[in-house]
Amino acid sequence: MPSVNVRLSLPEDSPSELFHATTKLSPYQFRQWRYQQQPVSEHPAIAKWMQAPFKEYLSLPQQDLPEPAAHPCSSPDAACLAALLQSPAEIISLEVYAQVHAVKGIAPGLHHYNKRTRRLETFPAASAAPVTPLGQQMPEHPAALLIVSGVLTRMRLKHGERGYRHMLFEAGRLMERMTAAAAALQLKLSILPDFYDDAVNALIGVDGVEESALFLASLVIPTETQTEETVLAASELHT
Repeated sequence: MPSVNVRLSLPEDSPSELFHATTKLSPYQFRQWRYQQQPVSEHPAIAKWMQAPFKEYLSLPQQDLPEPAAHPCSSPDAACLAALLQSPAEIISLEVYAQVHAVKGIAPGLHHYNKRTRRLETFPAASAAPVTPLGQQMPEHPAALLIVSGVLTRMRLKHGERGYRHMLFEAGRLMERMTAAAAALQLKLSILPDFYDDAVNALIGVDGVEESALFLASLVIPTETQTEETVLAASELHT
């Protein structure tokens, strides 16, 4: 039986290749991995913590969101934003922040979405610094900038080092859901994957290690041409 610890063709100068290789599963190590992970995730203290996979800033001002919009929006408002912020209950590794500029019913500034209470928690005005993406210009008048971060600790407790992969799977799933929801509401959501990580992490107050920004999404008011495109996209999603 070959050794699972031998990495013959791994470039020594490629951290990403090293991380990719060390988080793989093979038939030889699957049973051992499975045995090691189950007791950890079943520990009473960890199981209780995993049942509440969300951050809360209860000392910050709280704002209730209306019921998520179910019909096209002529312009971004609180109900439209509520529809974009929703995520399936099984997505546990992600947090969403909203830097609001022009959303009716929500004060401009930086907010955190509390998944438990479905409220916005508003950060002090001084923390709302502008974000400049790389390689792609920010829309001239964004209604809001959504910042999605991943909390690796939540996934690592359940999946070990492979939790990083699961976190990225969840980020892709949430990105797809946000884009589809925006299309159904006839709003344009531009995904901005390139940005200064440290700057965005500092904006939302995370360390970039245990929690780090994964992608940005800019919500803009569509033009008439963009509206026709989103209507077509929404109809295709339902066929």
